[in-house]
Amino acid sequence: MELNNFTQLNAQYSSGLMPDGRSCVVIVAKGSWAFPQCSGGEAILLDPESSLDIITADVSLGQPGFTPILYENDFARFKPHCDVIMHAHAYSLSNKPEVEVGLKVGSELDKRFRVYGPRQWIKSGWSLSLSKALPFEKQIIHYGLAYGGVDYSEFDSKGIAHTFVNNPLGVGYAPKTNVNDLDGKSAPQLEPLNQKITRFNQEIEPVSFGPISRNFKDRLALAGTYDEHWEREVSPFLPDDFKEAFYQCAPIDQRISHLCGGEEITLSNVMPEGEFSFVVPDTHIYVSAIKSGGNEQLLDVRADTLIIEPELRRFSVVWRASIPIEYYSTEINTIIVGQPTKAWRLARAKGKEFKVLNGGIR
Repeated sequence: MELNNFTQLNAQYSSGLMPDGRSCVVIVAKGSWAFPQCSGGEAILLDPESSLDIITADVSLGQPGFTPILYENDFARFKPHCDVIMHAHAYSLSNKPEVEVGLKVGSELDKRFRVYGPRQWIKSGWSLSLSKALPFEKQIIHYGLAYGGVDYSEFDSKGIAHTFVNNPLGVGYAPKTNVNDLDGKSAPQLEPLNQKITRFNQEIEPVSFGPISRNFKDRLALAGTYDEHWEREVSPFLPDDFKEAFYQCAPIDQRISHLCGGEEITLSNVMPEGEFSFVVPDTHIYVSAIKSGGNEQLLDVRADTLIIEPELRRFSVVWRASIPIEYYSTEINTIIVGQPTKAWRLARAKGKEFKVLNGGIR
């Protein structure tokens, strides 16, 4: 299969699986823009070499499975909504121990929460008290610092440790741990605006701007049922109750309609400037597939992932399309990303080789 890319985006394809069991080809395009020089300015499209790569395997902050996901595999077949992800630090311009951070996207997403400097549980008599947070200028934000985690002090009858299923990667969840063993242990540094930790083992909502892993409760419930019936009657295909929303890696409150372009992004206290804004550019691109018989099929392509990286002063958009394999694996001859030139179409019609150069988003 040949891929012709007429854009300044990175583009790749891979095999995929549809919910009904058919194989398909998944086409992904990805581009990055530099933040404007000043808030409210125009973002600048970066060349493919400076853009965020297309991710073919999950990338974690540290040890996979035990640390938060940074980038998830880009080759999901379909996302019903657009994932908005942000990898950020909180900036406390006055070197305070607490700051409120925010992410706003158009009229659909407005998320804010509190970020604290490092703080610990301190033994006080027979109980624990929360130490004062240390002042900070810059503090990383990720789910490893939000409420949650695994309590390894006791296991159930199946040998499984007690886990906070809404955020197994967090800190502070320890329902079975002896109070004496928690003296000096780290406490959560991220809190929702409507919840505040006042006592040990108080459960609160885990908050962050990054991706949620596949074993978070909100995603795991969509993966389907893998029981004896599935093993006997369905495997290796997806279970009947699998939902493609499982591919959404953003927290539920960071999922919006597919991007169209023109959405205004406003960031609060995740950059030295304090508040910073920019606009998502036009996100419409041409993607098609030419089958072995010569027929060209225009594909439904969606901009379904927005990744914001204030520390790198860039943001990235992922486009996705797919086409089912009807009969045999070689039935799709060519994938086209971006509007082809007349010269390319003429050369192809005459059976001549034509070198594709990066063009631009139409």
